[in-house]
Amino acid sequence: MFTTVIETVQTAQKEAIKTFVKHEDIAKSLTNLVDAQAAFTVTTVKNTTEAANLLGQEVVKASQNVAKYDYSKHITDAYDAFAKAFATAKSK
Repeated sequence: MFTTVIETVQTAQKEAIKTFVKHEDIAKSLTNLVDAQAAFTVTTVKNTTEAANLLGQEVVKASQNVAKYDYSKHITDAYDAFAKAFATAKSK
């Protein structure tokens, strides 16, 4: 998705260099810089997208595990422990 945008910007930069930079060596250096920037950006977008996808998968797994947890048993156990801890001789 972003690759098209990156290529469009890269092409625009190269055309600007061709149009405005008349010194051949400088134009070649600037074109190499544009190519390096584009390669870096493509790699960064790819890695960021992969990281976001992995994070999303882990969030889904975690939320599925939360849905499986038996909260009613936990609350009942906690209440029983609380009641036992504060029970007095009179209430037993």
